[in-house]
This record gives sequence, structure tokens and C-alpha cells, in this order.
Amino acid sequence: MLEVQDHTQGEYKRGAELPFNGAKLVLETTELEDPQVAIAGYNRDPKGHRPHYVVDPVGYNIYKLSDSQYSVIGSYDPTQPQRTSRCVFVAICKSEVISLSDEHSVNLGRLLRALCDIEGVPAITWEGQPGDKMGVDTLKNFEGIVGWYAFPGFAEVKSPGHLDWAKLNDGLQNYDAPDRLGISGFGEIEVFEVDKEDAVETATDDLETLKVAELKEIASELDIDFKGMKKAELIDAITTARA
Repeated sequence: MLEVQDHTQGEYKRGAELPFNGAKLVLETTELEDPQVAIAGYNRDPKGHRPHYVVDPVGYNIYKLSDSQYSVIGSYDPTQPQRTSRCVFVAICKSEVISLSDEHSVNLGRLLRALCDIEGVPAITWEGQPGDKMGVDTLKNFEGIVGWYAFPGFAEVKSPGHLDWAKLNDGLQNYDAPDRLGISGFGEIEVFEVDKEDAVETATDDLETLKVAELKEIASELDIDFKGMKKAELIDAITTARA
């Protein structure tokens, strides 16, 4: 089972409402391995930067810290990429200078797979490392998973540090998105069932049953430029490319 624990209550500050375009998970780090200590740190500064989620690849849990309809707080002038596209910030429980083990890298991929499904983000990765940067328009239009260090104009940002993208993608791509089972406790925990079986490629006849984010993943694998496409257009493009 996978739990998504809700820690969104409080007087924390949030930014403007996020647009729908360019849906992406932006990875950073908590600098702390204990998620509860990390969350307590964010709670001590209600007007400071607060990611939308904290993920713990060791304990295998997800903690929701803020409303993902709104942008995170922080100064990213002059481009403000966290406002001009749908940037959902995800802090990994790790130090920026310490890499995850192979097992925990795979776990991270599985946790991000769940968040992609929850947030409607295609499970596509931009496999850069600290020092690599995206252009302003490239970052704005990109949909998928990207490190915070890719933001242009901020050479000092190294978070979340080095990632083993091969192992991360093993967890991200080789397992189906988890099914939501329901809510437990007093409505503060969402429970998901994680399918450990290998993912099976979806047949053309089944495309109608997929979400737009899942169709974009398939389109990306087929080298289809899916920017601006609606569901029907994505299905037509995928069907044509597979013919």
C-alpha cells in the first residue's frame, strides 16, 4: 500500500493560481532524511518556500504539504517559471550532496509515478544533472519530471543533486500507476494500491480508456510533438504513428 498523507492545514503562504499548460513535477530536496523533521521545518516558516509534496523513498510515503492548484513561494525573477506553467514542486527526503541507493532510486520512481497520476503529469523525464539548464520557453512548455536545477538564470541551484535517472525510470516506467483505494483516518490519508507487476503496453483499441497524461507518455515514446493536442487528437496521432 502507498499512503499520501495530507499536511496542507495551516496558515502557510501560497502563490497565484497555476495555469494548466506545461504540467511538470519539479524535484528538489529537503536536505533531511526524516520526513517529519522536514515537514516541521517547513511549518516553522509559514511565509517561506514550501513544496507541494515531500516524498520519502526510504519509508515509501508521500506527504502533501500545499495546495497544488497554487504556485509555490519564492523569487525566480525574471522568468518566474513556477507561475507561467504548472510547476508542482516535490521535495525528496535526501541531502543534495548524497545520492540515493539503487533500491531507493527505484522507489523514488514509483512514488513519482503515483504523483504523475494524481497531478495529471506525463511520466516523462528530462534527464539533466546539476549545471544543466533549460531555456525559458523549453522549460515553460516541457511536460514531465525535471530537476529544480534546470531553471534558467540560477546557476547556484543544484537541488535535488545527482539522480540516477536509469534506476528512477525503472520504477517510473516498469510499473503501472497505482489505483486509488480510498481515504482513511479523518480524511487526511489517501490510500493507493501499488501494482508490482510489469506494465503492459496499451493496445491501440484501449487508448480511449487512458488519461491525457498517459497518452502524452505514449506520444513522447513515438516522437510525436503533442504540445496543444487534445485527447482525440492524441489518439489519432498515436494510431497513425503505430500504423
